[in-house]
Amino acid sequence: MNVPQRIFRVLVSDVIRCRSFIRWKASLSGPLLVVLLAGCTNVRRAEPPPERGGTLAGYVLQAGPLPIEAFTQNASGVTFDPNTRTLFVISNGPARLAELTLEGALKRVIELDHFGDTEDITYVKNNLYAILQEGRQSMCIVTIDATTTTLNERDATQIFFDTEPIDNNGPEGITYDAAGDRFFVVKEKGPRKLYVLPRYETDTDSPDMRHPWDIQKRAFGLTDLAGVYYHAESRHLLLLSQESRCVLECTEQGRALARLALRGGQAGLADDIPHPEGLTLDDRGRLYICSEPNLLYVFGKPGDSAAELKGPE
Repeated sequence: MNVPQRIFRVLVSDVIRCRSFIRWKASLSGPLLVVLLAGCTNVRRAEPPPERGGTLAGYVLQAGPLPIEAFTQNASGVTFDPNTRTLFVISNGPARLAELTLEGALKRVIELDHFGDTEDITYVKNNLYAILQEGRQSMCIVTIDATTTTLNERDATQIFFDTEPIDNNGPEGITYDAAGDRFFVVKEKGPRKLYVLPRYETDTDSPDMRHPWDIQKRAFGLTDLAGVYYHAESRHLLLLSQESRCVLECTEQGRALARLALRGGQAGLADDIPHPEGLTLDDRGRLYICSEPNLLYVFGKPGDSAAELKGPE
């Protein structure tokens, strides 16, 4: 007997057994009978592969709080440039960029002319970055190279998100997925929102934005959204909440995987991070969080080398 014939006989046998079983249970109520019928087949629906474990599981403080010398207040976003292996931290008043080493030392300051309410920055590719403006509900695509000392909003390409009034609860965080050529943007609250811009475009038309899930209804206890980071290796999102003092790792479909508390007594912190505003990961998996007024924190796995990262004595 060949393989298809054997498979056919097995299936026929299953059906006969199921029919006999149903006749024996003919007096059962409808809902229970449906459950029994569902168990009478060997045909299984394909299941998605299991999710990988949370990237943030076990992270602890490695350094910080490190003062960001370029600012005295309003540190609002941070990104990592894999080419220069440096951090760019943005403030929203005054609008200014600071390039830092991974140890938190200041390399240079870049002035932002005519920008307003600059809440976040994300590295895109090569020398391209996207700067997020909350009040204007837009992102500006800018070029930063080794000689840049000033950026002018009038020279940047702007992409606008919404036109409704926002009451200082507009877009707060932005991150870029290079493989998918798309941005993720979070809106702080009133209501909380998570947007995806499906592709990278440099035009002034309103982008085609969608929501991976309704984060207002399923926010995992996060009362606001201050920042977002897309982790390319795991394809997970890191959501930062200033009010809830935590980083939540989740899938793109909205399944929670891990949570990093940013309160004193947890994850190696002596005190609460006062006002976490932005986050990023470097190419070695270290997590950087910037906080108002002008502080930088570094987290990593226990045992990771952090000798070059020193906080205050």
